[in-house]
Amino acid sequence: IRVLLAEDSEINQELVGEILAQVGAQCSTAGNGAEALRLLQDEKFDVVLMDIQMPEMDGLAAARAIRNQWKLRQLPIIAMTANATSDDVEASLSAGMNDHLTKPITPAALYSALRARIRPRRPQRTGQGGGQDRAAEAGPTGKAD
Repeated sequence: IRVLLAEDSEINQELVGEILAQVGAQCSTAGNGAEALRLLQDEKFDVVLMDIQMPEMDGLAAARAIRNQWKLRQLPIIAMTANATSDDVEASLSAGMNDHLTKPITPAALYSALRARIRPRRPQRTGQGGGQDRAAEAGPTGKAD
């Protein structure tokens, strides 16, 4: 899986990166929400792990900006923060995040949240399946566009 980690703490970047590497995930890092938005324009990710308190643009503002972009509306965003009150969780969810993990992050909690939010990829068709690929290309009229 491809993970975008938006986190300003280098120590947390290293820790989460190591946890993700243990399961073969590829991790790109952004030091703040604005940098995360720039990376999302250029690269495709399966999930975003978002710190809440970051300089320049915090995680709540970044999550709202992501949700305002049509192509990113379904992208899972998981908050990772030291803020653990019910108001903090509600703020994360209201901003458009899908889940809320409290720091310090444990591997088990992170893996569980990722499994709950990331859909397995389907194998891509090779084009040798006869009419199956044409059906996938059919437009709303049922005819291939």
